[in-house]
Amino acid sequence: MNQSNQCPTHKESFVGYNIENSDIVRPICSRCIPSLSKGYFGEQRYLNFEQATLLLDQLKSAGLKQYKSEILEQFEQTINQLTSQLKFLLDQISVVFDLIIQSDPQQEFLDSKDPKFIAQVLHDNCQYDIHQQKYKIKSQNAIHIRFNKIISKSQNHMNDFFESINSQINSLKKEEIELSQSTSNHNNNHKSYRELFKLNTKILQVKSLVYYDKFKWLFSADQDIKILQFDLKTKQLIQELSAHSDRISTLLIVNDTLISTAIDKSLVIWNLDNAGKVEIKTKINTKSMILQLIRYKDQFASINDDKVLAFWNDTKCISELKNKIEITSIDCNHDYSQIAIGQIDGIIRIRKEKINFKLESHFDCIKALKFINESYLVSGGWDKQIKIWMELKNGDYNCIQTIYDHNSYINFIQYVGGYLISTDDDKIIKIWQFDKTWKELTQIGRYPLVTSIHIYQRICFLGFNDSSIQILQFN
Repeated sequence: MNQSNQCPTHKESFVGYNIENSDIVRPICSRCIPSLSKGYFGEQRYLNFEQATLLLDQLKSAGLKQYKSEILEQFEQTINQLTSQLKFLLDQISVVFDLIIQSDPQQEFLDSKDPKFIAQVLHDNCQYDIHQQKYKIKSQNAIHIRFNKIISKSQNHMNDFFESINSQINSLKKEEIELSQSTSNHNNNHKSYRELFKLNTKILQVKSLVYYDKFKWLFSADQDIKILQFDLKTKQLIQELSAHSDRISTLLIVNDTLISTAIDKSLVIWNLDNAGKVEIKTKINTKSMILQLIRYKDQFASINDDKVLAFWNDTKCISELKNKIEITSIDCNHDYSQIAIGQIDGIIRIRKEKINFKLESHFDCIKALKFINESYLVSGGWDKQIKIWMELKNGDYNCIQTIYDHNSYINFIQYVGGYLISTDDDKIIKIWQFDKTWKELTQIGRYPLVTSIHIYQRICFLGFNDSSIQILQFN
């Protein structure tokens, strides 16, 4: 522990303060207390509880990493010692107040909260017998009732402080346990994933990511008008692709083609050939702005800003489904027999070939949907909740678990290597593991805000609002 927080005489941690006079405040340790308690109370040798409580808050805010269990136990012993010494002083003061015989003190004394003033009145009315170690009175008139009220108030005041101190200790112990669990979770990070490397794009923020395994290429786009192409074997930027006149909204790879869309209502199909060249195959002007692309069978589907879910065949829109409410998220199951549509009003619609279902799921916009395994759907929304849905025999879905562990809007949910990954507006990334129910395995809070996420097998690509890309590999 820092030497500046220790008593130079006893080498013990400071636990409070002794006020020598109106100008001098001297910090004291637990071993200073007995010597103070033997002094003359009229000299104002008392502890300032308010500042002692403040010291507890300072220890708490300083972080528990440097304060281990044994220090907390020692601190608790110190507080207990402080409690017993102060109760001893209170008993002595009670005797003094009961035995004071003097003319009726002025009302301003009874109303006073100034320890110096009260101490002066004691000095004027009492004297301390060193041999018998107790106070003696100076005259013969008692005023028990009025002083008993003061004693009662003092007792309640001390009890409140003792309770506050015990609460502080329990809070410290609880936080130490949480810190220990957090440290344990952090140590387990290496068991679930490892950080491969990081790329810096030097753009505003990474809006969309897509990986092309054939040549180990990673494409990224931000709110600029360019697509960046990286070679992950060399970790170098290969080239910048330009075909749009406004900000790019999303990227997708289907077979050997890259698809990009922008808010200028343009859709571009890029050829990815064996020569390592990326060339424009087709550019289409759509009637509405495309917000999101997903793979659908051997082609793709798009969410449009006019509440339309459009299905595409190569370069043509072959069908459209008009939705009444704005679509904010979408996902397909593994065989493309089901499409989950998340709406801005918190409703999920499950579209199948023969029947559709409506899930009244969240209280706010649904920003993340993900099918996992064969019969489960995960949803996340701006109500800060994650819900796990199980498909029933009749094809409907039932919510089997609701997770409330996020404290901000949930933006992304993905499934990789048997783990769930969720991100929120507080720059928190949580990794979940299934053990009868989905439980938090670890929390990552050192990254910037996640603005895009892409999964390939056991690799997770994270794009951030500081223009960086982090690649994680799950075991």
